[in-house]
Amino acid sequence: MNELSPAAQAVLDAVIEQWDADRRPIASPLAAAAIRIAADRMMSLIGDICHPKYMEAIEAASGFLEGIAAELEGSDG
Repeated sequence: MNELSPAAQAVLDAVIEQWDADRRPIASPLAAAAIRIAADRMMSLIGDICHPKYMEAIEAASGFLEGIAAELEGSDG
């Protein structure tokens, strides 16, 4: 299995904790999909707010979540 960052490992551990052993192979893709949805929704929070620092923070948080999702998609499970 690929070495995951602490953030990605925490997400994967949380998903695996809720599943039985037979479903563990789909835990990484499931977690990645959920995180991608969260990242997409975060970007929708920008809406009509035009403050540059707010937009910068939302984009950074969304990028962080996208990074975790990409990491989980590249893991072995």
